[in-house]
Amino acid sequence: MLHKMRSFTKRKHFLMRLVTFTLLICLVPIGVLGFFFYHNVQNSMRHGIEQANELYLNQTVNAMELVVKQIGNGFRTFVTNNTLTEFELFPLGNYFDEIGSWHTSSNREQLLDYMTSKAKVLRSMNDLLKLNEFICSVYYINPSRGIVLTSGHLQYEIDKFYDSGWNKGLEASSLGYPIIMNVRAAMQEDGRSRRVVPVVFRPLESNYTIVINLDADAFYANLISRLGVEHGSSVMVFSREGEPLLYDSDTSKADSIAFVQSTIASQNAAGNGSLKTHKVVGDKLVSWRSSEVLGWDIANVTNMHTLYKNVSNLRNLFFTVAILLTLATAVLVVVTSQRIYRPVNHLLQFVKEGSQGGSFGFKGRRPKGEFRVISEGLADAYATGKKLQLRLRESLPAHQEKFVRSLLKRHSLPMKAVEERFDYLGIDLKPSGIVPMLVTVENGGRTGGSIEFEQIEQLLVSDSIASAIDIAHPHWILKMEDDVYLVLVNCGEHEMSIIFSVAESIQQTILDNHGLIGAIGIGTSCKEIGDLPQSYEEAEEALQYRGMTAESDIVYIEDVRFHAHDPLPYPKDKETTLIVCLKNGDKEQALAVFAEMEKDMRAEAGKIAFPQVQQTFLLLLVKLIETVRDLHLDMREIMPGERANLLAVFLEKDDWRSMSAWFEGLIGATAAYIGQAFQEKKNTHVEHAKRLIETESAGSVSLTSIADRLNLNPAYLSRIFKEYTGVTFTDYVIQARVRLSKELLLQTELKVQDISERLGYAKVNHFIKLFKDMTGITPGEFRKQHY
Repeated sequence: MLHKMRSFTKRKHFLMRLVTFTLLICLVPIGVLGFFFYHNVQNSMRHGIEQANELYLNQTVNAMELVVKQIGNGFRTFVTNNTLTEFELFPLGNYFDEIGSWHTSSNREQLLDYMTSKAKVLRSMNDLLKLNEFICSVYYINPSRGIVLTSGHLQYEIDKFYDSGWNKGLEASSLGYPIIMNVRAAMQEDGRSRRVVPVVFRPLESNYTIVINLDADAFYANLISRLGVEHGSSVMVFSREGEPLLYDSDTSKADSIAFVQSTIASQNAAGNGSLKTHKVVGDKLVSWRSSEVLGWDIANVTNMHTLYKNVSNLRNLFFTVAILLTLATAVLVVVTSQRIYRPVNHLLQFVKEGSQGGSFGFKGRRPKGEFRVISEGLADAYATGKKLQLRLRESLPAHQEKFVRSLLKRHSLPMKAVEERFDYLGIDLKPSGIVPMLVTVENGGRTGGSIEFEQIEQLLVSDSIASAIDIAHPHWILKMEDDVYLVLVNCGEHEMSIIFSVAESIQQTILDNHGLIGAIGIGTSCKEIGDLPQSYEEAEEALQYRGMTAESDIVYIEDVRFHAHDPLPYPKDKETTLIVCLKNGDKEQALAVFAEMEKDMRAEAGKIAFPQVQQTFLLLLVKLIETVRDLHLDMREIMPGERANLLAVFLEKDDWRSMSAWFEGLIGATAAYIGQAFQEKKNTHVEHAKRLIETESAGSVSLTSIADRLNLNPAYLSRIFKEYTGVTFTDYVIQARVRLSKELLLQTELKVQDISERLGYAKVNHFIKLFKDMTGITPGEFRKQHY
């Protein structure tokens, strides 16, 4: 079994590589994505904790600052209600030294006022105590009087005050609203100690100090420590100098104080301190925020190791899913690889069947891979193909000559097939418009030293013929026999002058390069490839007449054949239609009819020489001149830029293109001139009709009567009247009568019925209706509006 597997893997190199690489491509992303996803979850959790800590720290700082601001607002209320101001106005001095002198009758009233003012101050201090739940005591301290008032309605000498450390850390020159002191242990009236946060108010130009003590333990327990309740983190407060002020008394969290203290100090020393920041040290996340109002740093430390334990279940889930995906991927890879390998296997079978040995490798050699076998098989096939192409290329001239010779005989090959053969064999010709020229060279009795020399000389002559033809004209040269060459040139049937120029160039080149005299016979142009055999016979026939002309040995069959072609049919019916269009001045239609006449004549022209075509066109020119004379027009006005002798101009046109262009210009100009003359004549008739209507609108005016007076057909008058004025004859008569009726309504006292009869309307109601349709009002209303 193992031997078979090893043999299989040796023969299926590509399949094994395909499976291996596909597994790697599929499994590596799974592992990488799992790794990054797991760490991304950790980073997301840490980022979430950072955001939560930041939110809680912001809330805590805002709450602490809110408490301080609330106390500050309470103090401002306490100061602005005049209670403290009135109390400060009483005589200064040590109250306990002067109290004995106040028992006299003259000072009793002053003493009463003093006692009342002090009571108000004590009540106000008691109100400050109740401002919020964190205030545990309020002191009024006046060193100049030597007294201390407390929120418990008690009064002490400043030297005998039980909380003698109230001004610890407070400089005598310090002024502020408020001054936040560090946490200290404040002695109470009963002798116990309490940790407080002193909030000191010492106004400018005053002798007293107000101290509001916040219960530090309550402040921490009810406001600060709630930050870490949900995720077991620790919260602590540090002074601006970095001393711990408020922290959890739990001994298990005591080690975190020094750690956080050093972390914040290192960040501040590095210049990275900010209002809020985070730092991960080991498995601990430290977040803190500074309060400018309090001058404290509020920090939170979270043990990330404890949080990451919750991710262990997720990690196990990732591992399980990864294993399942790996198994599924392996199955899918094997199936997919087999499908991908199937074309390779088929190609291997094809190469194996096509190889002579019928095996994939050679005995005694290392087994080949699939692609090496395929590559060698394709290389052999490519080499065989190149050999065949080389053989074909070597035999191509023979195939070209054979095919061209076959076209010189009667055949039934369609135009499309011939065009495809030309493209395949590389013959630079088009299957239509071919003119054959048969070139014979008279060597004057010169003979070479050998047959090889004669063949080389004939090849050089063939090259000279090719060099004499402009590359703009597709052509092909074929040696028919010794000293006889066939030249096929693409040229239109009406461009024979080009062929004569090519023949002269060939004759002169042969004479210059080889000193030989050449005679050339030219056949007629082949409209289709099927006409080539006949044209070739004509070229042979023309070559037989060489020597009959004194000037040249270039003979065109049409110049020497004794029989004539049938005359070119003249489209008489279309000539009649053309003349009608000219007389009507319809330029576009006249040009369209001439285009049809030209098309018909071209179809019938075939191989007729152009002089015969000129004779047919001469009939049309004579008819055009007769038509212009019958219309009493002057051709010089129609064609002002042309010479007066049109026949002389006509005879100068020596091909279809120039002849057609000249006749198009002549017919277009004649039709346009006649059309303009007719239009002017029509306009004159319409203006005459309008004058008759205006002058005779009061009588019986009709289309027939006006047409009779103008010697025109009524229908023709109606049509040109509408074309010229834009309204019908009847509508124009109505408009003229309404205009006349307005003048009669305004200038005479005639009744509407009389005006209607004068205008030729027998029924007055009909007249009123027409008047209202034209003006929008009745004749009576019109007369009332203008009187």
